[in-house]
Amino acid sequence: MDKKLKGIVIKNADFGESDKQVTILTFEQGKINFKARSVKKAKAKLKFATEPFSFGDFELATGRGMPILTGCDLIEAFYDIRQDIEKYYLACSVLEFVDRITSDGQDTRREFIFIVKAMRDISEAGEDTKALAVKIFFDGLQSTGYGLPSVNCSGCDEKISKNVYFNVEESSFLCEECRGDNPALSIKMFKVLELIVNSSYEQLPQIRQRKEDYVAVLKFLHRYIEYKLGFSNRSLIEYIKMS
Repeated sequence: MDKKLKGIVIKNADFGESDKQVTILTFEQGKINFKARSVKKAKAKLKFATEPFSFGDFELATGRGMPILTGCDLIEAFYDIRQDIEKYYLACSVLEFVDRITSDGQDTRREFIFIVKAMRDISEAGEDTKALAVKIFFDGLQSTGYGLPSVNCSGCDEKISKNVYFNVEESSFLCEECRGDNPALSIKMFKVLELIVNSSYEQLPQIRQRKEDYVAVLKFLHRYIEYKLGFSNRSLIEYIKMS
């Protein structure tokens, strides 16, 4: 029995001499693995449907074991991402993030919408993607249920203007008066994060900050992901290195 699913490729791996195992995130049925036969051959017609970022309607034949790819109507390939090394690693870091926080059979409609929007935002971005990277990961953490709830003080709900502290267990920022025994963060780093979080995606190209401040925010978000979710995002590390 065949089925057609709207999905986006999040990873692939070699499977034998000429096949690949592909993982897609779908809107209808969550994360699905399938086999793509003979796609490693030079003239394979469905090779495009196994590449990361490929977004389309995938036709799968079901039977014993893993489904088999029989066709794909491509919606978007996000070629701009493949032609820019920083965009490529940023996009890969988003795929890696979503892959690690989802499991087979899970309802991933929220994650699917997030990942497709992120790919479009990255594809359409200008040369400097650092503010966008911060925005994507902050919003991604929130939309998938692991987020930092606010950049206001979680104790008094006031705007933090001087020193800032962070309660990692409660995923919250605190002002001087509400700090307790929680460690301090760089106020400069925090202010860059606050500026980006409070800006719309359309406003991001107008934000101008020092490279090292963007990097500090991205490192903070990566450490937060490591602690809260228990994994290191290798693609995000590479993106930070080249930023």
